[in-house]
Amino acid sequence: MKQLTQTQKGVTITAVAAFLFGGGGSLVVWGADQRYAQKQDIEELKTAVDANTDAQEATISSVDVLLVQVLDIRIEELETEIRELERQDELTTAEESLLANDRRALADATAERNATLTRILARRSQ
Repeated sequence: MKQLTQTQKGVTITAVAAFLFGGGGSLVVWGADQRYAQKQDIEELKTAVDANTDAQEATISSVDVLLVQVLDIRIEELETEIRELERQDELTTAEESLLANDRRALADATAERNATLTRILARRSQ
C-alpha cells in the first residue's frame, strides 16, 4: 500500500471538508432532518389516533348509556301493555297474538339491556 504524501493528505482533508461543509454536508444534515421529521410525523399521527380513539370510546359509552335508558322505557311500556292484556277475561285472536309478540319483544329488550349493561361494566373495570 502506497503512503500518501503530506500534500495528498492535505488535499484529501480539504476535499472531505469541502464535501461536508458544502453540498455533501448539507445532504447529510438534510437526511438526518428527514429522519427526524418522519419520526415527528409518526409521533403526531400516534397522538391524533390516540385522541380519536378516546373520543370514539367516549361516544360509544354515551350511546350505550342512552340505549339503556331507551330500553328501560320500552321495557316499561311492554310490561304495562302485557299487564293490561293479561287482565282481560277473554282475548281475541289478535290480542293473543299481540300478547305473544309483546312477550317476545320484552324478552329481546331485556336481553339487549343486560348485554349493554355488561359492556358498560366491562369498560369501567378496564
